[in-house]
Amino acid sequence: MFKICRNVGLLFFSLLFMNAINAETNIDHNNTQWPTTLSSYQQQHELKVVGNAVYSVLFWDLYKSQLSTSSGQYSQLSSHDDLIYKIEYLKDVSAVDLVEYTIEQWQYLAINEQQYKDYLPQLTAIWPNIKAGDSLALVVQNNSSAFYYNGELLGAMTGEHFAILFLDIWLSKNTSEPKLRAQLLGRTVND
Repeated sequence: MFKICRNVGLLFFSLLFMNAINAETNIDHNNTQWPTTLSSYQQQHELKVVGNAVYSVLFWDLYKSQLSTSSGQYSQLSSHDDLIYKIEYLKDVSAVDLVEYTIEQWQYLAINEQQYKDYLPQLTAIWPNIKAGDSLALVVQNNSSAFYYNGELLGAMTGEHFAILFLDIWLSKNTSEPKLRAQLLGRTVND
């Protein structure tokens, strides 16, 4: 009996150990194409600023954001441009609130839940609580995307459609913030 328990225990431990190795391998695999810092990425890719914006509610400025691409323009249809969308937060925001706001905006855009539900566990796992002065940047290259927090790699997102879905929150023609969109695209509101 003791031998059976010991063998089952060793088998269980081996499976846990192999699972841990596989999980670590998957994490590394997802991030292998991404430099560990945003500044390293920027040194390797020449990007031009498309536009800057400040998001305010009433008289409170909540964040500043900047859109940069390799062409200096943004086209939702173009998957050839490298892109960085960086937000510098001026107020504290919890990770839970970030995810909830993201969902609210996707719902505002009438995006079907089936299109974004698989991304929610990834966002919940990698997004940190934000303090005033922190930055969060989405980097897009070859239909792949990754987040950087204060210039350090947080993690890569799986799914080639995530970047457009996420950027639509600010850059879709149907965004809840057309003035912010216009500023990010370097246009006037009526363009």
